[in-house]
This record gives sequence, structure tokens and C-alpha cells, in this order.
Amino acid sequence: MSILKPCIVCGTLVPKPATRCEAHRLEQDNGRYKRRGKREHYDAEYRRKAAKVRATAIECWICGGSPQAGDVWTADHVIPGDPDSPLLPACRSCNARRGDAGRRKREQEQKPKPLF
Repeated sequence: MSILKPCIVCGTLVPKPATRCEAHRLEQDNGRYKRRGKREHYDAEYRRKAAKVRATAIECWICGGSPQAGDVWTADHVIPGDPDSPLLPACRSCNARRGDAGRRKREQEQKPKPLF
């Protein structure tokens, strides 16, 4: 006798170790339940804005300087993890190390104005 558990989509009981009923397993196999990847957020419009930010960059909005040798400009989201937030120029090293620290710092100081 097998142990039954509910389908994670509709709740129909299915034998363990399955996580979906037959209908939802087929839909998953056909790609209906594919997760949106990061790349889907970064469409042609985003790439155009990011390229413009990098091309017109003068100073890093995080450190106020310019990239060191071997470092390059990146287009940084003002709100980390939000693909719709404004983009500002940042050194790659600053952008990589800031994480949530940038958000905490901005809450204490005034918010920077977006370029675009």
C-alpha cells in the first residue's frame, strides 16, 4: 500500500513520491510551470537603458569615484532585486559588494535621482 499525499496544484491525492497529479505533471512537462528566469526581466529596453547608463557614466553612485584598473561600469538597480527600479552607474566592485547595505544607506541619506 502506497502513501498518498496531495497534488501541489489541485490537492488531488497522488502516490508518494509524486508531487503532482497526472494532469498537472503533463502540464509541467510541457513547460507550463516553468519559472521566470532572471533573463526574462532583462528585455531589449532594459539592455538599451543599461548600455546608455554605462556609456554616460562619470562617477559611481555608491562610492562617488570612478572604476579602478580592471574594473568596469555597471548599471545598478537603485532598489536591489527590483527589475523595475531606476538604473544608476556603479563600479562593478561596488555593485557586487553592496547587497542590502546600499538600501540601508539610502534610507539614512537622500535617495539619488535616476538618470533615465
